[in-house]
Amino acid sequence: EFSTILGDLGRVSYSFDGGTGLTSFAGMISSYPQLGGDDRIELSPGEHLVIAGGGVDEVNQSSGAPVEMGLGRFVFSQTSGLEFFRWLSLSSPQELGSGTLLTVDGTLIEELPAILSLTYGNLREP
Repeated sequence: EFSTILGDLGRVSYSFDGGTGLTSFAGMISSYPQLGGDDRIELSPGEHLVIAGGGVDEVNQSSGAPVEMGLGRFVFSQTSGLEFFRWLSLSSPQELGSGTLLTVDGTLIEELPAILSLTYGNLREP
């Protein structure tokens, strides 16, 4: 079982290979980073990709899965595999650190590459 889970707003994309007739996961991205509620996400055993989104979130799982408690995007490519890019909301472009400056649905974002790790148990945002 493979699931893609967005705690708040976002988009999941898939690619279709006409030669094989197979559809595969291509990416998942947060949207409207200024919006978001306090989510509680319960995961069954299986393979999951989770972006909890904005707000104070809680994710409960028994099997290891890449979980991002904040905002960002997962991208999958045949060459580099699964990657995650974490987003930090900015008040002005002058706050930009070492990441890439983006504007997502009217919000200034700093995008930073992040290391994916498998997580287990109960995760809570501070």
